[in-house]
Amino acid sequence: MSENNTNSMVVSESFIIALVGIGSACVGGFLTFLLRSRCHTIKCCGIECQRDVISPRSFSTAQIEIQSNK
Repeated sequence: MSENNTNSMVVSESFIIALVGIGSACVGGFLTFLLRSRCHTIKCCGIECQRDVISPRSFSTAQIEIQSNK
């Protein structure tokens, strides 16, 4: 007589792929947030990054060129 072990969970390949996809999306969103931030120093998980951020005042409409594909 076999007993069903209800404590074990079968993990399928599609479940693992879904977890990897969700994890990648979260990491990508976090990296996009860091890229768009105006912080000069970023510290996360023991990693520190100091960067030069371009101020919004340094941009002017004369520097932006829009080209049309017509």
